[in-house]
Amino acid sequence: MSVIFISVMKLFLMILVGFIGRKSNVIDKQTTKGLSALLIKITLPVLIFASMQKEFAEELLSRSFIITGLSFGIYAVYFIIAIIIDKLLKGGNKDTGAYQFAILFSNVGFMGFPVLSSVFGDESIFYAAMFNIPFHFFVYTIGVYLMTRGHSDSTKFNLRLFFNPGVIATVLGFIFFYFSIKLPSIIYDPLKLIGNITIPMSMVTVGSMLTEIHHRELVAGWRVYFISFMRLIILPAIVFFFVRLFTDDPMMIYVPVVIAAMPVAVNAPLVAHEYNGNALLASRLMFISTLLSLFTLPIVLLILKMAI
Repeated sequence: MSVIFISVMKLFLMILVGFIGRKSNVIDKQTTKGLSALLIKITLPVLIFASMQKEFAEELLSRSFIITGLSFGIYAVYFIIAIIIDKLLKGGNKDTGAYQFAILFSNVGFMGFPVLSSVFGDESIFYAAMFNIPFHFFVYTIGVYLMTRGHSDSTKFNLRLFFNPGVIATVLGFIFFYFSIKLPSIIYDPLKLIGNITIPMSMVTVGSMLTEIHHRELVAGWRVYFISFMRLIILPAIVFFFVRLFTDDPMMIYVPVVIAAMPVAVNAPLVAHEYNGNALLASRLMFISTLLSLFTLPIVLLILKMAI
């Protein structure tokens, strides 16, 4: 319990540093944007690639296929829940699309990978990278559709978005793993150090992002809290029972459940802004769920550790 609590508190203290830094103008909006781009395009892909520098083993290969298959199954469950949410909330197409997006996509890159690495070690990043493959596909297809549904005359999908650094790093890492290509230490060691930057930098960036929402607009509306409750508590429980139907391997249970327990994806306001969706609502969903995860995540991690 103490290990989990300390690990999570370290991450949230880093979020506080980012929040204070932005409030005190040490970090500005442009810097936050630059840090976000650096994380998504360089340090996180490097972290994923470095974590996949493992000796080839048939068992590890089969597990990677299993966890990717589990991910597609979990997204199928999410889709069903999102359809039910559409019927329950009746918030209008523009609003409901943001709520459904929040159900489908959690904050894997900025929080999921750092939390997994801190609590479960580098091995979890390998599984998380494989588990996250469907995310990159669905977020720029179904995710864009949901954000634009009912208020956009035409939705143009940019196929180049599928070839983003996270997907490329995962594919390259898997190829290197499959063919047992090991980088020399003079290359691997700097990559490892760069990847390690991801954890503190991502937390600081999230903290900075959380300052961009006006406090009066932040707390209004019960639907935001309902979706946050679903995202942080109900979905991890559903995912836990779902994956237990297929595997008893602890790591293949830890990774899907922890990712399910993450707050709403940072992509939510970014996609909403890019495709003229409800960016304010998406930002509120991200903020509230991230704030509440300070309390829910240690509980989920503790229960998960006790249950396995």
